[in-house]
Amino acid sequence: MPPVGRTLGFLVLTVLVIVAPYAGAQWPGYAPLLDGSSTIVPGYALGPYSLDISIGALYWDLGQTKVHLNGLGPQFRPNLEGRFWYDLPVEVLTLPGDNAILALGSPSVDYQTRKNIGPGAEESKVMAAYGKPSAVVLSPSHPKVLIYDALGIAFDIEYRLAEGGYGNVDSVYVFHPGQAGAIWRIP
Repeated sequence: MPPVGRTLGFLVLTVLVIVAPYAGAQWPGYAPLLDGSSTIVPGYALGPYSLDISIGALYWDLGQTKVHLNGLGPQFRPNLEGRFWYDLPVEVLTLPGDNAILALGSPSVDYQTRKNIGPGAEESKVMAAYGKPSAVVLSPSHPKVLIYDALGIAFDIEYRLAEGGYGNVDSVYVFHPGQAGAIWRIP
């Protein structure tokens, strides 16, 4: 390339690097409309993090996870891994060695759907807002999971050992619609 072409190319690249942040350019999988938000969008996003973001990009933004679990409990498929941060209200479910996210979850009461349903909500309010779940996963002495597969959202209902029954929503998970069977042990 002639010297003028290289200089012009360098100039264009420099302008793009300077202007891109102001034009709203973000990494793939980032939900700019929800930036700074704690809105749960079924089948798509948990706050500013969408299901399309890679594990690598999530680590880049949030740092290395503090807890990495293989085997999450009897309600989940046995081959899943859970990745958790102590100081952040986000959980990630993946397959071992995979860079893709199967589900994003949160136990934080700060995260709510547009129907005002999130951790802390009563099971009856979930049912009133979303109707009958497509599947319910029950395991003795473990949380009950209400799954809305067509929407891509699931609600983990806490099990209260002292009372021998279920309480309120403990965590909410978003996943790609139709993929619940890859995450939970659906009867």
